[in-house]
Amino acid sequence: MDNQMKESTNDEKIGVSVICNTYNHEKYIAKTLNSILEQRTEFVIEVLVHDDASTDKTADIIRDFQYRFPDIIKPVYQKKNQYSMGVDIIQRYQFPRVKGKYFAFCEGDDYWNDPYKLQKQYDELELHVDIDICAHASYVLNSSKKIRMNDIVPAAKNTIFSMSEVIRGGGGFVATNSLLMRASLLDEQPDFFKKCSLDYSIQMYGALKGGMLYLSDKMSTYRYMIAGSWSDRTEKDTVYKEKQLNIVMSLLRGVDEYTEHQYSQDISMVMSKERYNFLMETGSYRMARHEQKQYFKTVCSAKDKIYNYCMDYCPWFVILVQRISKKSFREYGK
Repeated sequence: MDNQMKESTNDEKIGVSVICNTYNHEKYIAKTLNSILEQRTEFVIEVLVHDDASTDKTADIIRDFQYRFPDIIKPVYQKKNQYSMGVDIIQRYQFPRVKGKYFAFCEGDDYWNDPYKLQKQYDELELHVDIDICAHASYVLNSSKKIRMNDIVPAAKNTIFSMSEVIRGGGGFVATNSLLMRASLLDEQPDFFKKCSLDYSIQMYGALKGGMLYLSDKMSTYRYMIAGSWSDRTEKDTVYKEKQLNIVMSLLRGVDEYTEHQYSQDISMVMSKERYNFLMETGSYRMARHEQKQYFKTVCSAKDKIYNYCMDYCPWFVILVQRISKKSFREYGK
């Protein structure tokens, strides 16, 4: 562990609680935990590890870290897999344990690649007191093919995304392992968030008050297509895809109601796009074309048509434009 991380004392408040959920990640968990422990901070952190009854050596690796860093690594070891029983692990086991002023996420198969990540985000949120959530750009690694994919870079420069932009961005707008959020958000949670702690709901809830603060530094890596992961299951299982679609639709209806329909147009656009993507992925092309027509006809501006087309079919072009001009692709025409 880097000796520049501030060590905890019994009477000192924790600055950041890092939520780390893991299951059968024996190949990755050591790198994950080391990347957290290597953070150089002026505040104390804690790592809330939840092992969901792994059947490999993940729990043994966590125990080794717990033995070496007992004041930082704080694990829960399940005897029965909670996810398979429909338990919302974050809501039941993780959020109640948060003691920090802020909380962050790093799944057991992801990792951070900037030792100043937490300090940078902490400092920015201390400056922007009217904003509850901070994200940053991230690398994406396809673990099944061991190749880099298109990075998650929604903007080429530091900016503040509006709630509308976060809604339209969908669950993959930013990587969850890039998020830092105020723990005060956990005091009184809206129903849509308590019922559904998806990546998407976390981002939308965090952006409700003042939008999402975004840093363009790439400070984390998201592993894609890990065996048994969400990305792996959705790639192979049509039934699972449909279940996830219904969950997202229910979430968006809940957000629409909670915000008193302030973002109905954005939500309608996303719902239509989600249905279109599902129909395309499951081979229902005729129904997909009808959904696409409705989407473009009713809720999509000319600028959004171009943006969404490029993001769907040539995301590299969007990134190229942003890198060359150092301007968000969506800013053109303003």
